[in-house]
Amino acid sequence: MNKIVKNVLEKYLVDGKINIPPKYTRVKIDVGTSINAPNSENWLDGENDLCVFGFEPNPFNVEYVKTCPKKIWPVHLNTNRIDDTFFLVETALTDKEPQMMKFYCTAEDSGCSSLYKPKRFALRDEVEVPSIQLKHFFELFPWDRIPYIEHLKIDAQNSDFDIIKGAGDYLKNVMFISVECTTDTQYENPLIPSNMKKYIEDQGFHCFNWKSNGNFYNMKFEHLLDKIPFVFLEVD
Repeated sequence: MNKIVKNVLEKYLVDGKINIPPKYTRVKIDVGTSINAPNSENWLDGENDLCVFGFEPNPFNVEYVKTCPKKIWPVHLNTNRIDDTFFLVETALTDKEPQMMKFYCTAEDSGCSSLYKPKRFALRDEVEVPSIQLKHFFELFPWDRIPYIEHLKIDAQNSDFDIIKGAGDYLKNVMFISVECTTDTQYENPLIPSNMKKYIEDQGFHCFNWKSNGNFYNMKFEHLLDKIPFVFLEVD
């Protein structure tokens, strides 16, 4: 196993596989939690068979999610969920080989932090963070127990398309995908929204919303739409 991948994921491994406690039969993934992980909290509230893996590289956001020193936003992850129903993986996700990368931590709203250099936001700090591909997580996932991921939500400030591509063929095992459609000109090298939309659709997904966020369902799982509701919290 690659050294960076091992350092990032070893906390969550048992016998070489991502450890999903037996009481959980459902998994969702929250990429880009910001300081409050609102989608994770919204997903987990009232559930007893669901766990969420969150991915967040910004060390300031990680500390805030874990401690919540002050509730700034209306919805904030209940810190009692950490390492129980919510597992926070401290890494960036890209489509590049595992490496340390420069990460730009923004000052006023740390949820605008990115691997891409901001053009409109003041910086709090520039830090080195580990980066892996989502497929490295999926390669170790216990698909024999949990055959699909219910929802992959990505809000990674211009990195969304990179993260989707970095999932590789494992996207076929995801039921719902939510991405941020565009970051306009907020960052250097802005993504091209139409390219991301086409790529996801070409993987067998149907787009049922394309506004500030793009929402998709995997047509392979269309027969489950009446049983598994789409749950997504729009965040400004």
